Amino acid sequence: MKSLLLVFTLMITTAYAQEGELEDLGTINLQLEESSSEAMRVNYPGYRMGGGTPPGRVITDCLLLDVQDSDGVVSLATKRALANRLIVEDGFRLAGVTPDTLPASVKGDKVIFRLTSGGSYVTQLSVRTKNGESLKSNVTATIPRAEGMPVGLVYVRSCRF
Repeated sequence: MKSLLLVFTLMITTAYAQEGELEDLGTINLQLEESSSEAMRVNYPGYRMGGGTPPGRVITDCLLLDVQDSDGVVSLATKRALANRLIVEDGFRLAGVTPDTLPASVKGDKVIFRLTSGGSYVTQLSVRTKNGESLKSNVTATIPRAEGMPVGLVYVRSCRF
């Protein structure tokens, strides 16, 4: 009985500890009624600290703008238009320090935001709108059929696609 109680306590503690954390292929939802997302913390795994990564290889993680439209293909131009409505920030917001703003770029047929935190062990990611309106209204203004459609920024370690 004591071991069962210990297991449940550990499960609850772990669940609370992971709130607000972003793991590999985790998503920052853009279908929100607020003008900004929750700040998500990224704890870099062992690969960044030398766990199998050659020392000369520069690791650059990214956020992939993902629009899951089962009824059609969302064009690159439409994705870029949505990306231009967003401000994506990398870093902690501290007194006198502002996070880096990540510019949108294109990799193949995808729109990405490359992280600038580089060799840091921990960083924080957040997204907000340029016009101050809700994220959801910016998504539907750019992609009218996006109501109820999963739209987000997917964290991809080493930008591997």
